[in-house]
Amino acid sequence: MYHVMKEIKIEMAHRLQAHSSKCRYIHGHSWKMLIKLGAPALSGGMVMDFAHLKNVLEEVVGFLDHSLLLQDSDPLCEIFYKWEEVGSSLPGMRLYAISAPPTSESLAEYIWQEVWRKLGSVPERALMTVVQETKTSTAFCDAPPNRAVKLELKHVCG
Repeated sequence: MYHVMKEIKIEMAHRLQAHSSKCRYIHGHSWKMLIKLGAPALSGGMVMDFAHLKNVLEEVVGFLDHSLLLQDSDPLCEIFYKWEEVGSSLPGMRLYAISAPPTSESLAEYIWQEVWRKLGSVPERALMTVVQETKTSTAFCDAPPNRAVKLELKHVCG
């Protein structure tokens, strides 16, 4: 099996609203997000062009750079939704909401789902996504999630 990996780095804040530790407060990280793609044979001498992998990864998560990610049920989202409804905007604020706690694991699953969708579910390709929140904290997703509902990420404001 041949494998290729592509990585991007983003700066993003989040909070884990229901968490009992200091992670319940808004805080940021320098995130690394990677996709690893495998194939049993090469096509044109490669598994996939690195430029194409980079474009896919940028489409899936690049827009999160310098933003805040909250769970869609977080009360802060409702405040920002109302703010946008009245036609106001918060200068310098970009907020996105995900349908699960904004953990490294949820992000790895979201990236897996979106990359798989964009590349097509070609059976002979093995896909793994990696999300590194800090130098010592990393999450992986390397199999089709059993989640009945696809994770969704949506723009809230900014």
